Amino acid sequence: MICFLITLNWTLFSQDRKKTDSLLIVLKNTQSDTCRVHTLTDLCQELKDSDPENAMKYGEQGLSLAKKISFKNGIATCFSNLGEVLRAQGNYPKANEYYQNALKIKEELGDKTGISGCYGNIGNVYAIQGDYSKATEYFLASLKIRKELGDKKGVSACYNNIGIIYFNRGDYPKAIEYYQKSLKIKEELGDKKAASACYINIGFVYYNQGSFTKAIEYYQMALRIYEETLNKSGIALCYNNIGMVHDDQGNYSTAIEYFQRSLKLYEQLGDKNGMSGCYNNIGIAYDLLNNCAKAIEYYQKSLKIYKELNARAEVSAVFGNISATHNKLKNYPAAIEYAEKGLKIAIEIGSLDDERIAYMHLYAAYKGMENYKKALENFELSKQLSDSIFNAEKHKQLAKMEAVYQNEKKQKEIEILEKDKKLKNEEIKRQTLQKYGFLCGFALMLILASVILFSYRKIKTQKHVIEEKNEELNQQNEEIRTQRDEIEAQRDLVTKQKEHIEQIHEELTDSIHYAERIQKAVLPNLNEILSPKSQDSNSKPQDPLKFETWNSSAMLTTGLELEIFVLFKPKDIVSGDFYWMAKRNNQLLIAVADCTGHGVPGAFMSMLGVSLLNEIVARRDVTTASQVLDELRKHIIQSLQQKGISGEQKDGMDIAFVALNTDTLELQFAGANNPVYIVETGDSPVSTVREIRPDKMPVAIHENMQPFTNHVIKIQKGDTIYLMSDGYADQFGGPKGRKFYEKQLKEILLVNSHLSMEKQKEILGNTIEDWKNNYGEKYEQTDDVTVFGIKI
Repeated sequence: MICFLITLNWTLFSQDRKKTDSLLIVLKNTQSDTCRVHTLTDLCQELKDSDPENAMKYGEQGLSLAKKISFKNGIATCFSNLGEVLRAQGNYPKANEYYQNALKIKEELGDKTGISGCYGNIGNVYAIQGDYSKATEYFLASLKIRKELGDKKGVSACYNNIGIIYFNRGDYPKAIEYYQKSLKIKEELGDKKAASACYINIGFVYYNQGSFTKAIEYYQMALRIYEETLNKSGIALCYNNIGMVHDDQGNYSTAIEYFQRSLKLYEQLGDKNGMSGCYNNIGIAYDLLNNCAKAIEYYQKSLKIYKELNARAEVSAVFGNISATHNKLKNYPAAIEYAEKGLKIAIEIGSLDDERIAYMHLYAAYKGMENYKKALENFELSKQLSDSIFNAEKHKQLAKMEAVYQNEKKQKEIEILEKDKKLKNEEIKRQTLQKYGFLCGFALMLILASVILFSYRKIKTQKHVIEEKNEELNQQNEEIRTQRDEIEAQRDLVTKQKEHIEQIHEELTDSIHYAERIQKAVLPNLNEILSPKSQDSNSKPQDPLKFETWNSSAMLTTGLELEIFVLFKPKDIVSGDFYWMAKRNNQLLIAVADCTGHGVPGAFMSMLGVSLLNEIVARRDVTTASQVLDELRKHIIQSLQQKGISGEQKDGMDIAFVALNTDTLELQFAGANNPVYIVETGDSPVSTVREIRPDKMPVAIHENMQPFTNHVIKIQKGDTIYLMSDGYADQFGGPKGRKFYEKQLKEILLVNSHLSMEKQKEILGNTIEDWKNNYGEKYEQTDDVTVFGIKI
């Protein structure tokens, strides 16, 4: 009877209709040839199990385009994908040809991962055709590379495929050993799709050992996964194998029902190998129901397809089944003819089990013809092979390996739970340290403020004393000569007091500079956030002791390239503005905020804002930009104990907050009095500035306390996003001493949006300095200035 094992290919997918529709939209809209090749290969992979006809169409389109633009990696991928479709349809020679073409290109490119994948796929073809030596050679070559690369998923696939070779050669303990190695890795990785293949293969070993309960258990585990993922090929395979168990248990009608379900799905998929296996199994069921004519009819259908596919192991098995049916009909010459054909192939391919079965058919035929010598010879040959395959020691080995695997699995679950608990405790400890750090910093700043206030009062008192002394000196002008010593003493006292005041001023300035360091430390290190690896050794780190403008370009892990600049110009030593950035999964989160006041009071608020944002985005229940601002407002009101009573200080901040999905280029925006500007390039040769207006309320206690609005905008490559505080537009200067205003700022952004972000930062910085200083009267900086630009 034919039961299907699963070889793990190097890309395992099930059809997701939404994903297919999304890929078709990308294919329709993209203009880049390279992007079109990638999209066509993705479509081929996505449809190969459920719609092989369209999978071939998209794969061939991708191959043609990749050759046209000389995109070697794309050509290799297309060859490999088309080989997958052809292999599933049973066209093994053509599939092998495509795999060999892909291998040649991967070797030219030096792509070790690609070379290993090609080895695995070629090995699969040889395994299906019964050339186990060749298959093992390619699987071991693939396994060696996967281990060198540390590719756990690839190592698991190699273990599974090597297990299949051992199974087909009748070495069941070795087969289940490799299956369990493969399954262990898949369960560690949480890869359900690949784990389902291991379940089926382990189930088939138990089936061959007669452990039907264990076999059904593993088949059902696989079927649940395939039904969840709508994988027709996998569902058909499970139906077939469950049917076999019913067949062996004597439930022949139920078995035929499962085989017919499987056959229907394989016919829809155009899978000749699957169809042939179902024909053979239906034939066996009819044979057991003593409907020999029906049995031979289905055997011949199966044999025809297997011969076309050059599947030698399966041809040998079907020959054996036909031989058995002829023995039942007492047509012994025909039985001997088919048994000898099957035996010849089994010996050539080294299939011990098929060889054993062929000898048993010959034994039955010769016994029926009363040729007892020949019958005994064949019986003894069959018995020798049976003893080799099915001995008691191998049963013990299987039971032992199953127990070891279950024990290791439970131990791994315990280790994972302990690790999760440890990580949670460390996270709680880290958050506690952050809070204490902030409270200590806040207390330090309060102490500094108290010292300043005390010093001021002391200086004021001393000044009053000096004024009284001067008046007294004027009244006693005639007594100067007699009181010279007293005047000199007073002068020395004043000098000491002046030096003391200067010392206090210096200490105060040093303290504010230290506060600058603290504020700088809590601002984000953009290089660490944007880059998945450490910074390049040639790049310069940010100076933590000095505020400065910042720009960078980075390639994210998704392949999306971003270019960023930050223009950061505090009015005083420390700033009431702050910028903030973080990554969460595929979301890039960015904020620019303007806190109440500037200098030391504003710096307090900025440190509080950064700390609260870090805490909020770490929560899984906060999923939109507007929720971030809602939570930030709630925390600020709680932290500052704002009650909304009359005359209460309404400290808080204005903020623009965006969340950019680096996969879909969907941008979420929420704003409190601060907008976001988007310079859209699109398909038009003329760029435009799009302003997304904020809610007219701050992040603080306010008469309007509605939830913040969550704006969702679709961004395209080439667009530039700007977030900023109001300090730039509110700066006084120019020929008439007026504000710079928003309109003039938007014109600068539009005119210069095509330039690099570094050049845009330079132009914005020079423009505001010229506005303050180059029109006669020089103006002080009105407010803190922050501009954050991101080019997609």
